[in-house]
Amino acid sequence: MRFFWPVYLSVAAAATVGVYVAAPMARPYVPDFLKPAANFKPNALPSIRPPAAVLKIVRSAAAPRRALRNLSGTESPVPEQPVPEQPAQEQPAQELHVPEKEAAQETPAAIVAGAEEEMAPALNNIFLAGKNETPGWGVTHQRASVYKLDGSRAGHVAAGTLVRFRDFKKSSKGSMVECVVILEGRRSDPVLVSARELWLFTGDYEKLSARQMDDLKKYYVLSGKVAERRNELLKIAAAKNPHFAQYEAAHKKLMSHIERANGLAVQRDAATGLVKMRLEDQLRVMKNEEGRLRSEYNAVHKQFREWKERNADAVVKPENDPQIMRFRGEMAALRASVPGLTY
Repeated sequence: MRFFWPVYLSVAAAATVGVYVAAPMARPYVPDFLKPAANFKPNALPSIRPPAAVLKIVRSAAAPRRALRNLSGTESPVPEQPVPEQPAQEQPAQELHVPEKEAAQETPAAIVAGAEEEMAPALNNIFLAGKNETPGWGVTHQRASVYKLDGSRAGHVAAGTLVRFRDFKKSSKGSMVECVVILEGRRSDPVLVSARELWLFTGDYEKLSARQMDDLKKYYVLSGKVAERRNELLKIAAAKNPHFAQYEAAHKKLMSHIERANGLAVQRDAATGLVKMRLEDQLRVMKNEEGRLRSEYNAVHKQFREWKERNADAVVKPENDPQIMRFRGEMAALRASVPGLTY
């Protein structure tokens, strides 16, 4: 046993050397499925050539990130007939580098086709914001009035205008959306827009392609045209109703009263002491007055509605108007471009 370890180590060394020497010689006799490495030929790899065109897109930085009720808690009446009364998205900077030797092999159409990868809005988490979801942006679906944060009127914006969502606010005019209006490459100061005049979506509109954004704006511009034409036709039809002027006046009077009362309610909620008691007394008086005005409105509304039912042929149906039908046809053609974003 004295010579065991020297003999063992010598045999192990000799066997190792033998394997290294004999293995290459035995490789031709080994079945293919046992020698995958034997089929690997470095020189057989396809050559990798740099792409003919390199498109570098530098995206602009994304910006940070719904009816009037009366004192009795019921919904305010909505008239059956009308009562009178972006930034364009910053385009990503593009730098296109085409190697001189490869330029002739690329057609302009191929370059344009690869310039922008387009995905369905839902794949970018862009869809109509639900009740418990926080919107990221929105678009006006009709001409919308704009108010400053103090409630004063600031003007209006056309249908198809983009806004950046900031928060929901309550006001005497109902649910309002605090947002930043995007017009002609400029962003407004924070303003208020009625939630009823906006569709609000999740995600970020900057993830939409340029074509999708263009089609989305076109769709809601057409939506605004439909609303304007419909109101125009309803006014023409309403003018034939002998009760329209009285109905219109009663509606305006009731709505104005409700708006004033809601404004006082907001002041009362923020007041204390004698001021709060005084406002509560005023609101009790206004609630009784509201009951009288509502009775007057309901009576004239009944006369207005009964005449309309007896003279149905005199009332124009907006859905049969050629202009509205044309607008709706153009809207239908745009829906496939922005699925899930057209309402």
